[in-house]
Formats: sequence, structure tokens, C-alpha cells
Amino acid sequence: MRFSVIVPVFRVEKYIEECLDSIRRQSFEDFECIMVDDGSDDRCPEICDAFAARDTRFKVIHKANGGIVSARKAGAEAAEGDYIVCVDGDDFVDAALLQTLHGIIQEHSPDSVIYGANRYTDHAEGSFYSNVPVGYYSGEALETIFDTCLYDPAVKGINDGSILFYMWCKCVKRQHFVACQRVVDESITNGEDVVFTLRWKSETHCACFTDYCGYFYRSNEGSLERSFKRDCLDKLDFLTGEMRRICPEFDDKINVFYFYRALKFCLLAAQQLGYGGYLRFVREHFRKERMLIIKSAQLKRHTAASFVKYQLVRNRMWRILYLLANTWFAGKFG
Repeated sequence: MRFSVIVPVFRVEKYIEECLDSIRRQSFEDFECIMVDDGSDDRCPEICDAFAARDTRFKVIHKANGGIVSARKAGAEAAEGDYIVCVDGDDFVDAALLQTLHGIIQEHSPDSVIYGANRYTDHAEGSFYSNVPVGYYSGEALETIFDTCLYDPAVKGINDGSILFYMWCKCVKRQHFVACQRVVDESITNGEDVVFTLRWKSETHCACFTDYCGYFYRSNEGSLERSFKRDCLDKLDFLTGEMRRICPEFDDKINVFYFYRALKFCLLAAQQLGYGGYLRFVREHFRKERMLIIKSAQLKRHTAASFVKYQLVRNRMWRILYLLANTWFAGKFG
């Protein structure tokens, strides 16, 4: 079997049928779809059972709620395909996704294929993909790409690196996927894809990057990109601790990653809390320990604009950052 498609399912009753239908309609038919019902308390379990009853390629695992990481682990352990593809239960995929991936695999036999996505609400809002030229990479060329996976010095604005972190834009050989997923802490609720990616780069010896956007990612108001949570820096502390555990040799790069994420949270707070709430947040949460990590970040070869924003955070110039958030960055996190 060529592909195992893993679909974690939790409280996505509104979207799950569209998601599963898009997988069922794949033009390439040599796949299994493993639906992992993560203790969903809506109609999702019933819907998954119905798909499994109608199509033998669809299999359902019912488990107690444990979060997205535990659901993916359960799916990975049950998978039998050569490659694993992830699809979130509130998203959907192009009918040619697996056929396109199969063609790339037939030509190059890579450990992974990294593809793009379309941002979607009630219609496609634009595509996005990794900041890597289309092609097959191995050896030193691949190491150069991995070296910029947490941040890319050439990228302007908020820097999330050259490779999309999302699980659903990576088609990965099953043995590598399982090995990577096993080391991800199940308690991570934001950024589990980053931890996976850091381990994934150690398992991957050859990869294909394509600008094919066969995935439709459904934007929602509750996502990290669109909303602000007061415990975001606490979660960032935990996430980067896990990143250091998985990839200690990237310690310096993780400091830079920390800065960029902290900057994003600072700008989101400025946009959503109002001036008084924003000042209370930054003064309370940008404590000495966190500022030490930020100050240790080395922004070598980064853009001049990135260096300016770094100096603003480093020197706690909160008022200027507030103005920046509501002028230059206005509407840029949607």
C-alpha cells in the first residue's frame, strides 16, 4: 500500500464529512484512511463509523481524548502504507493530491515530499508553501535548507523559517514518521509540528519540495495566527524546552526562534488588548528570564527591518512596538 492518510478527529462535526469525502474521491486509490476519533463528543464518531462501513479503505480508531499528538501517534502506529500523509478533520484536500505525490515518489524515491496549501474560509484565499525552490535535495544541499528551518535570515517580517512546519504539508516515509512522532510530548498544544520537524530533519536524507498546493487549510478565528492567549509565552517556554531536548545542537537557533515568536505575541497583544491591556501584558510577562533568552539571540545576516524590531524588543520599547503593530502589521495575522 502506498499511502496511509491519518485524520485526527475531535469536535469537527461541521466539516468532517467534507474532509473524508475529499479523501474518498482521490484519483489515486492505493491508500488507507485512518480516522482517529479522539474522544469527540459530537456526531464525529458516528460519521467516521459510517465511512468505515461504506468503504473498506477507511478505518476508525476510537480512543479517549488525549489531544492532537496522541491521536497522530495512534494513527501512525496503526498505519501500513509506505508513506504517511496527515489531514486535519476540519480541512480537505484536492482530488489529485495522492496522485501528484505518487508521481513525485515514483520519479525520485525521497524520504519526504513537502508541498503547499491554500488558506480557505468559504473560498480559497491564496496559496502558500515552503520558501525552498522546487526540486530534489540531498546531502549538503538539504542540510543547508534544514539550517534555515527555524528561521530564514532573508525573510522579512515575522520569520517562521524556510520550511512549513505543518504536519499536513509533509508526506513522510512511514518508518521516519513513526520515529519522529513518538518523541513528541503529548502535552504540547501549540507548536507540536515544530518539535516533529526538528526530529524529522534528522531522519530525512533526501526530500522533494514542490509548489503544488493540494491541501486546503481552513482558517478559523481561534487559531494561533488570529487570536491572542495570555498564556502564550508560558506555552512558548515549554515548547522551546522541548525543542532543545529534541535538537540540542540547535540551541542558538532556538533562541532566535524564541525572539520571533515572542515578537509575534507582543504584536498580537497590541492589536487585541488595547493600549492599557497591552502594556500590562508585556510588563508582566516579558520577565528577566525571557529577556535573557531574547538578548542571547544572534540575528546574523537578517534583514535590517528584523534587526530594528529586535532592538525594540530587547530594549523594551513597548510604545513604539504598539504603534508598529497597529500600523505596519495591522491585519497581517489573519
